[in-house]
Amino acid sequence: PDVAAIYIAKFNRLMREVLTISDKTFIYLAEEIEIIKLNIELEQLRFKNGFDFEVSIDESIGTEELLIPSLITQPIIENAIWHGLLRKKEKGDLKVEFKYVNSSELICIIEEARIERKIALKEQD
Repeated sequence: PDVAAIYIAKFNRLMREVLTISDKTFIYLAEEIEIIKLNIELEQLRFKNGFDFEVSIDESIGTEELLIPSLITQPIIENAIWHGLLRKKEKGDLKVEFKYVNSSELICIIEEARIERKIALKEQD
């Protein structure tokens, strides 16, 4: 397959998603996850699959009902890729995990190169 065509198609989808949510303060977690995956897939293509990634969501999380601040994870994931994974000589792994700490506090754990970053996300009404 033509890598450039795949990249352009994924970039187009990402831009449409970002434009759709650009005026929203909060978005559904499902939307955030879709954007995360598209963004990471683009970075994989850009850097010739120099890393693998996994996104996991706790089964108890209703991704279609839970509102979170829009694009809150994007800068941290980008930082993990650019300043963590791409500086390694060997192929790296990026893990993004969403889980509840208690009944009202959701966290996102972004882990690369054995460095873990946590974002506390409060559920919005």
